[in-house]
Amino acid sequence: MHRFQQVISWVKLKLKAIIYWTLGIIAATVATIVVERALDNGESRFVTASYIAVVMSTRDPTFTIPEEFLAGFGSPTYVDTRNGTKIDFRYMDDGYSTIQAEQIAKKLVADPKCILIIGNANSQLTEITLHAVVASGDPPSMLLPIATASSLTSIAKSADYRSMLRMVPDNEDQAGQISSFIATHSNNPNVAILVDEDNRTYSDDLSNRLAAKLRKAGSNIVYKKLYGNGNRLINDLSNLRTESSSPDFIIFVGISNNGLLLIDELKALSLRVPVIFTDGCTVEELMRKTSELTAPAYFLSAVTINNQTLTPTYRPIGADTFRLARQIVGGITTDSREELRAYIEGNKGTFQLENGAAGRYRFDQDGNNSIMSFKLYRMVGDKVIQVHRHSTS
Repeated sequence: MHRFQQVISWVKLKLKAIIYWTLGIIAATVATIVVERALDNGESRFVTASYIAVVMSTRDPTFTIPEEFLAGFGSPTYVDTRNGTKIDFRYMDDGYSTIQAEQIAKKLVADPKCILIIGNANSQLTEITLHAVVASGDPPSMLLPIATASSLTSIAKSADYRSMLRMVPDNEDQAGQISSFIATHSNNPNVAILVDEDNRTYSDDLSNRLAAKLRKAGSNIVYKKLYGNGNRLINDLSNLRTESSSPDFIIFVGISNNGLLLIDELKALSLRVPVIFTDGCTVEELMRKTSELTAPAYFLSAVTINNQTLTPTYRPIGADTFRLARQIVGGITTDSREELRAYIEGNKGTFQLENGAAGRYRFDQDGNNSIMSFKLYRMVGDKVIQVHRHSTS
C-alpha cells in the first residue's frame, strides 16, 4: 500500500511538472510577441509586426474617391524591406469623421510599429492626421495620395517634418490650370466661385488661390460663396440672371457630395452656365451626370488618360501609391520609423515612377510631385476627353 502511494505521488509530481512546463512554453511564446492594438473599422486586434496604415473613408456613397483609390491600390497584405522583412498593411476607416480621424491618428502616432501612414481621403482629414504626426517626437512617415491643400506642405515645413510625399499636385497647380483655361475662352469674364461648405480645408485653400489667379488674369469675381445643403443657388437667382453679375463660368470648389447636388440644382433651375468642377469631384457618377447639363461641364484630374486608363478617377493613383510604397520600403533594412524617415528625407529625388498608371512621379525637396500637373476633361457622349493643355511650370 505504501508503495502504491509512492507511485501515485510520483505520477502527480510528473503531471504537475508537465503542466508547469507547458504553461512556461506558452508564456514564453506569448512574451516573444509584441502585443499591440490597431484600429480597424473601430475594432481592436493583435498586431505582431511593423505595418503601414492605409486610412480611408468608405462610408459615403456619394463620395467614392477613396473607394476608387482602394480599388486601384488592391488588397496587398505586406511589402518587403531590402533584407526581406515583411511590413504588413493595416486598412482603417475613419468614417469620414473628423473625430474618428483624430482618434485613429493619435493611436497610430503612439504605436511605434506604425512606420508609414497612407491617407486620408481628403485634405481636411489629412490635416488632422498631419497635425498629430508633426506633434510627435518619433513620427511615422506619410504618403498623401489624395489631399491637395497647399497648406499641408506649409504645416510640414514649419514643423521641420521632411518625410512626407504628396502623390498629386497641390492646389496652386490646380488653380493655375483653371485660370489659364478661362482666360483662353473669354476676355474679362464674370466668374462665380462656389465653395464647398463641408470640406473647408480643401475648398477654402483652393478657392482663395483660384480667386487671386483669376483676378490677376482679368476675370471679375461676381461672387464667392459657400455652397451645399445650407447654401443653395436658388438663393442667388437675382444675381445669376442680372446682366452685370451673371457669371460666364461657375466654378465649384469641393467634393462630389455637394457637386452632385449642384448638378441637380442647375438642371432644376435651367441654368445654362458652363461649370468647372475641381478634382474633389472626379468620381465616375459625377462625370457621367455632367452629360445631363445643357451647358458644358468640365472637371479636373491629375491622371493622364491612356489606353490602360480610360477614366481620370483616383483608381490609377491607388495603383501608383502601392508601387511607390513598395519602392520606398524596399530601400530600408529594418522596420523602424527612424530608418524610414531618414531614407525618405535623404532620397526624395530618387523616388520615381516614370510609367505610372496615372502618369509620372518625381519629388522635390518639399515632397511634392514636381512633374505632374492637373488637366481639364469633359464628357463627350460616353467618352472622356482632355480639353485643355497647359503647363504651370
